[in-house]
Amino acid sequence: LHKKHSPQRVQCAHHENASLLQKLHKRLHGNFQKSALRHNYFGSTAKSMANILVEIPQAEWIDLRDLYLVQKQLSSAYNTIQCLIDWKIQNEELEINIYSLNGDWRSDGTYVAIKKKPITYLFINTLSDNQERLLTALRMLKNKEPLLVFGYPERLTPTVKQFFIGRGAKEEEFEADGTAWYHIDKDKATQFAVE
Repeated sequence: LHKKHSPQRVQCAHHENASLLQKLHKRLHGNFQKSALRHNYFGSTAKSMANILVEIPQAEWIDLRDLYLVQKQLSSAYNTIQCLIDWKIQNEELEINIYSLNGDWRSDGTYVAIKKKPITYLFINTLSDNQERLLTALRMLKNKEPLLVFGYPERLTPTVKQFFIGRGAKEEEFEADGTAWYHIDKDKATQFAVE
């Protein structure tokens, strides 16, 4: 059996659905644009609706830092975020922003911190063994100006390299400089003579 609808009823239903869809599209599009302009790096609109960089409010930087308590002994984990916090406290005018992919930083601590001027410095990290989310976050940075990436553990070097190659650098041009940190117990350190 095939149920017939009168042309007038079908047209009315179609008009109502089209009107609802149009309203929904406007609302979603408007919200997305506002979100992209508010959250995306350098205020550029996001190219993909699937991923955006969302700024982590300064009031939550301590929560981000505390996710790295398990790595407090490392130079490029807890202490890097603490440095960013301290810099901002000392000088509110410093352009420092910390971003997460799609606002999800609490699950694995993945972040990209940006300090602008005199050139753009990036500080990055993740607690995840899978660095795909970090790489995706880095790829969301659409600026083409020179970047220096600091404060990341050695295990992230392949991801940083992949990011720069994706920006057009040749593999042989990529150079990562490392710093060796040595730790001793506080009791032993106090035994050193200072001249």
